[in-house]
Amino acid sequence: SSSSSSSSSSSSSSSSSCSGSSLSTSSSTSSSADDSGAVAPQTRRPYVTMSAGNFGCAFSFVTGQLGLPARVFMPLSVPRDRVELIESFGAFVSQCPTNELEANVRNYVSSEGAIYAHPFDDPRLIAGYGSIGLEILEDCAPPITSSLSCLSSSSSSSSSSSSPSSSSSSS
Repeated sequence: SSSSSSSSSSSSSSSSSCSGSSLSTSSSTSSSADDSGAVAPQTRRPYVTMSAGNFGCAFSFVTGQLGLPARVFMPLSVPRDRVELIESFGAFVSQCPTNELEANVRNYVSSEGAIYAHPFDDPRLIAGYGSIGLEILEDCAPPITSSLSCLSSSSSSSSSSSSPSSSSSSS
């Protein structure tokens, strides 16, 4: 893909230690963004996220399908095949140390006017995660009537009948 070949460029319009394609994205200044952050697909304003995998894949797939310019900042530790997959959907990838991801995203948003799609800390995203649980429950037959919760090891060991304290107190 064209983004794969451009991701080997070493030029950068931002001071960062990210490797990857040029951080500059040609974009128009016109935008049809509303207060919710939703932007009509005809805008050329770039989108950006940070991800080590799944969210970056989904993000690059959707932006690629809509023809939107996109960049994914990824940790240096990500396997090359994951970088190539994200690039194959049309997003540019910039890699940097994990502890520099957020700062590089902020710099990119500031310098390019990019729209940041946070990979996990967004109320709309969290609502989507919650709604899928409801959809699964609606589709289950027979209906799910109970759930299992995870307990910490200290909580679960206190209720165990095989613990030394419970066996000594019962004798």
